[in-house]
Amino acid sequence: MGMTVAETVLKEAKQILDELGIVFFLRHGTCLGAVREGCLIAWDDDLDVGSVIGLHGLTEEQVYEAVDLFSQKGFTPDVIVSEIGICVEMKQYGVPIDWNCYRIIGESIYQYPVIQIPVNLHTDLKEIDFLGETFLIPNPAEDYLRLRYGPDWRVPKEFGVFESTVLELTDQSIIPPEHRRTMSLNNRFVQSSHTGYLRVLDLDGLPVDQAQIGIASTTVLTGLENANTDSDTGFSSTCP
Repeated sequence: MGMTVAETVLKEAKQILDELGIVFFLRHGTCLGAVREGCLIAWDDDLDVGSVIGLHGLTEEQVYEAVDLFSQKGFTPDVIVSEIGICVEMKQYGVPIDWNCYRIIGESIYQYPVIQIPVNLHTDLKEIDFLGETFLIPNPAEDYLRLRYGPDWRVPKEFGVFESTVLELTDQSIIPPEHRRTMSLNNRFVQSSHTGYLRVLDLDGLPVDQAQIGIASTTVLTGLENANTDSDTGFSSTCP
């Protein structure tokens, strides 16, 4: 992302949500940058904001009202509905921004890649000065960032190490059995099957037998979808 353009996009998104009276917070890498760096992380590739359905008066109807206003303001929203929430993926000026509206499940919300976050971190959000504006973040932010990025979240990590750390924090044991290995997607704007195959080859181009593949879903409460390749083709079984 171009940082100057990304800052503009974040401020425009804030203006739209503020206009509708929708409470939102910085999350994921955007929150990490705001708290740790005081700016957007230079290598981050999108903006992340969130809301919680049922908190601060937010309803699903308001989410779609905001989607319509985003469209009017030049954003290009795609909406993905799942059991853990409503994900609004959009772009403005070529910069991706994801607004995730989480559902409360028990006493938690679930964030990519299915990390359990206590909902009480979002009931009394904290104000911070960021990019010359006032934004909200989970409270206490340190607890949120520790859950998202591990106990050493204050230490910047190299590209690749960062992603591995996030995936390691996924705990499949917290996922109810009835939600495992299931997929339930309903995209209001774009219909797609979200299904495919993955082939694993070695350095000589030959199929790898029993390679273990883990795919982290961004939208459904399934945790890491696991599959193994077979010796003849190197193809995995179907993975969402």
